[in-house]
Amino acid sequence: MERIIISLLLLVTLPLHLLAQSIGQSGEEGVELSKTAKLVYGAASQAGVEESDKNTIYFFFNPQCGIVKKSFKRIIPRLKEEYLENSSLSLEFVPLFLSDSKCEAKLTHSYYCINEQGRLLPYLSLLIGQGSIDHDSCNLSYFAKLVGADLEKFKSCQKEERYLKSFERIVELAEKYENYEVPTLIYRGEYLDTVDFWKSSYLKLVR
Repeated sequence: MERIIISLLLLVTLPLHLLAQSIGQSGEEGVELSKTAKLVYGAASQAGVEESDKNTIYFFFNPQCGIVKKSFKRIIPRLKEEYLENSSLSLEFVPLFLSDSKCEAKLTHSYYCINEQGRLLPYLSLLIGQGSIDHDSCNLSYFAKLVGADLEKFKSCQKEERYLKSFERIVELAEKYENYEVPTLIYRGEYLDTVDFWKSSYLKLVR
């Protein structure tokens, strides 16, 4: 696992308005920055299904980590097919920073914007498969276009920074489970083996 270094500490120790500065304020008056969301796939994302730690798996990740790439490809598609689509389970993605660059913050915010359009899983698959992102250009619209997102809506969401408040959720979960590493899978407070995941006793818990 790769140790999360600068940015998560930034998230934990600085007020949220300073985090907003790291992304870059839009400069528009009256823009709503307090909208919150969770990056949840599965039962809890459906209306009328109550979300709780008992039915939620937390996946701490960063798309630029090579180990995350391997874990994602080995675990997520099968988990989606065998568990998330046919049970009361949900998967919540928890993005952690690997650097304090503005692009890293924009990247994290983009997950919430793409999630608006129901394209989170293909977007993450593409980014994680890519392995690295040019932080100078930080052209996230390119990836959004590849997964069939409405670019105008995506760009508008990014410009307005409408999910900035959701960053508090990242801090909340990292502190709750005392986890600052990627990749990490947590279910009912237990750390799951990302290497031998399909051999773990975890499967007995969710069947």
